[in-house]
Amino acid sequence: MGTIDTPKPTGIIDHMTNITEAFATKPHITRANKLGDNRMVVCAISAATGVKHAMPLEITEAQVYDWVNGASIQDAMPQLSAEGREFLMTGITQVEWDSLFSETEED
Repeated sequence: MGTIDTPKPTGIIDHMTNITEAFATKPHITRANKLGDNRMVVCAISAATGVKHAMPLEITEAQVYDWVNGASIQDAMPQLSAEGREFLMTGITQVEWDSLFSETEED
């Protein structure tokens, strides 16, 4: 008996893709390097400033695949802080966020 070749649904990224390629649907993310099973460094370009930043995050490949395939980031990566989620979604760091949206006193 032969095997049946079942086509994959388009738009679904599987575990055979490298992690940087998995982020291809998120164009502001330029690179991701695994540091172990549950940690990676993600490089992203800030939507606010255009500056490239790198951030170590405690996320797994499976969580990345879930997110890029349509799960909400809160569901896919519930352990991430709001800062980590914002960085993945927009490339904006907490320092940038604070400087952009800090309240200033007017005289």
